[in-house]
Amino acid sequence: MNLRRMIFILVLCTGMWANHPSPGYAQKLEKLVIGYPAPVASLGIIDVMRKAGLFKKNGLDVDLVFI
Repeated sequence: MNLRRMIFILVLCTGMWANHPSPGYAQKLEKLVIGYPAPVASLGIIDVMRKAGLFKKNGLDVDLVFI
């Protein structure tokens, strides 16, 4: 993975973390299905984000699908 892609992922993750809604804000979770072609380290950030609850903090109900 090149440096530009890694920086993009870092900025994306930081933006999602910084813009989370307040805990008292109740919202309906939007369903999102993310497909990944191989269980490789470069795509591992998606699973880490799911396990950390970052998707739910941002109003997303994410299903990871191995294609």
